[in-house]
Amino acid sequence: VQLSADAEGKVNFEKAGIPVGTWTIILQVANYAPVTHRNVKITRDQSTELKFVLEPSGHVEIQFLNDNLNPSAAQDMRYTIKDSTGAVYERRFTFADLMRSIMNPVDSTKKNTFVLYDFPPDTYTMELTMPGYQMVNTKFTIKSRETTPLKITLVEE
Repeated sequence: VQLSADAEGKVNFEKAGIPVGTWTIILQVANYAPVTHRNVKITRDQSTELKFVLEPSGHVEIQFLNDNLNPSAAQDMRYTIKDSTGAVYERRFTFADLMRSIMNPVDSTKKNTFVLYDFPPDTYTMELTMPGYQMVNTKFTIKSRETTPLKITLVEE
């Protein structure tokens, strides 16, 4: 990817070598909500221009209040997050996310806590499953430049 800024400070970039076809293009930048363009047609020997408007994101800090969580069950935790329209919120977990967790760990005084980053401002519904526990269905609201705390107590089946 090649980046350049114009006189107004807008950043332009170019990605060469995308094969001919119809694609979903997702731009992810840390601390901004991902922007998705679906059904983008790439044709031979032509440029395709897309506009990406980045919005400052928010994060959700999930803390399990259980003292006796089963570590092997936690490895098999699954969740689905939907936005206020009911659409599944999709965001790839990237190496940058991993490095952010390593370099800036969640408060060490909080056990069983992790952060999901870069949500657009909205109200979300999350269904969370972990083997040996009842499914959790909860809502949370994300605001720009804020981390929303979400405390969950899992009930054993």
